[in-house]
Amino acid sequence: MRPVERYLEFLRATGCSPNTIKAYARGLALWWTFLEDRAQSWETVGVADVGSFAQEVRQGRGRAPVGESTVALRVRSVLSFYRFHAHDGVTVADGLYENTRTRQRGYLPFLEHIARRDGRRRSIVRVRVAKREVPIVTPLQGDYRNFGVSGP
Repeated sequence: MRPVERYLEFLRATGCSPNTIKAYARGLALWWTFLEDRAQSWETVGVADVGSFAQEVRQGRGRAPVGESTVALRVRSVLSFYRFHAHDGVTVADGLYENTRTRQRGYLPFLEHIARRDGRRRSIVRVRVAKREVPIVTPLQGDYRNFGVSGP
């Protein structure tokens, strides 16, 4: 667990929200349990292992099944953990990310063409989360007292 503690301490030192740290710690605890159940070292995983982990989190394994946004958060915590340890020479992270050269639409900052010559690093394992529509509440539907504003 020492690598996890180092990573969580890094998150604290860089000013991450306590809720983010707690969520990442929960995701990494599930990851570590997943690895222990398979008798596998954290330094020898691959893309298939992260995909299996996502499927296991999705199904719940003794817990209630969770939504895709929760699965995405758990996978993101694992991938971020490996990206952090890639700077320490853990080579597993290289297999979990790929360089892409997709052209972005819209605004690009000045000198973006220089900064991104090698492409952008993107996770190979991605969890698609459907975007939910935000309901629009009209003044007649809303209860003004709950929003701290005066009514019509």
